[in-house]
Amino acid sequence: MLYSLKRELHTDLARDILRVRELELNYFTSNIYNIGLQSAFLAGFLFTILATHNSEPLHKELYQNARSQGAAFVVIDRAYLVEEADARQVSAIILELIYLISNISGLGST
Repeated sequence: MLYSLKRELHTDLARDILRVRELELNYFTSNIYNIGLQSAFLAGFLFTILATHNSEPLHKELYQNARSQGAAFVVIDRAYLVEEADARQVSAIILELIYLISNISGLGST
């Protein structure tokens, strides 16, 4: 009789421990699901912004600079920024590059 009560207590304790573990697992699963959902929304918004962004003026400016220097790629160096571009072009190029880099890094971190 005493032995059966002891076994019943052990069984009840094991069942209660499993219930607590199940609640913990449900809690963590729910949190991870919410984080995944939020990151998917954020990635969708960032992709939409990046896909619909018009970078054509920047591309034309960089392409013309590369063609004038006979280069296969564009290097925005101090000489280009000081000698060839006015202040408005410089600020537009820098802001657009920062914008594109921030969007790309935002997509990469998700």
